[in-house]
Amino acid sequence: MNKLSKLLLLTACSVVIFSCEKATIEFNDKGVTKVVKPIGAGADSVRFSAAIYPLFEANCQSCHGGSGGFTITNVTTAHQEIMNINLATPGTIIPGDPANSGIMTKFTTTGDHNGVVVTQPNIDLLSTWISQGAKNN
Repeated sequence: MNKLSKLLLLTACSVVIFSCEKATIEFNDKGVTKVVKPIGAGADSVRFSAAIYPLFEANCQSCHGGSGGFTITNVTTAHQEIMNINLATPGTIIPGDPANSGIMTKFTTTGDHNGVVVTQPNIDLLSTWISQGAKNN
């Protein structure tokens, strides 16, 4: 089994072990995994480290890995960086209020933000995390 297969298997096992709900693992064209937890029953368990950081890592790190207004380089510092993003849109992340959080305009299914296309389940996941207080958990 190659390293990527082992990594994917480990990620899938971690999701199953550390989650009481089912999860979906998605892959982008570069093979990067994104853990997508379903919205609805049990959605109160959306965790930054298990679901939101991988979302930002897969979709933002290629441009924001050291520049571009904020840096997503590791899970330890990523929450603080994400919470301190300074977009032109007021209220970048307002814990508990995704409708007025400017970050939601950057996550689109049409690639409006530098060609980044995010699936609707991932947009919903980000919205749910913000609704739940955008915690660093």
